[in-house]
Amino acid sequence: MRTSPPAFLPPLLADRKFKAVLYAAVGIDYCSRIELEPAPRLLIGRLRNGSYADQPPLLAGAVARIDEPFPIAFDPARLVGR
Repeated sequence: MRTSPPAFLPPLLADRKFKAVLYAAVGIDYCSRIELEPAPRLLIGRLRNGSYADQPPLLAGAVARIDEPFPIAFDPARLVGR
């Protein structure tokens, strides 16, 4: 198994894509990330058939409430001082 992202990928893209592939390969049920541009949002993927199926993004301006993999509630806008 490859242990580092391919050299031709920009670091941020490599982080977004490669980590999800590694997480799926070892069976981690959820993969989430925060995107700040163009506006703060929480992206959550749930493992289905060996890859992550994206759930609807949780957008800034409203309290995002999720129960799995653990309960949490927050407005993604609070992640930045805008």
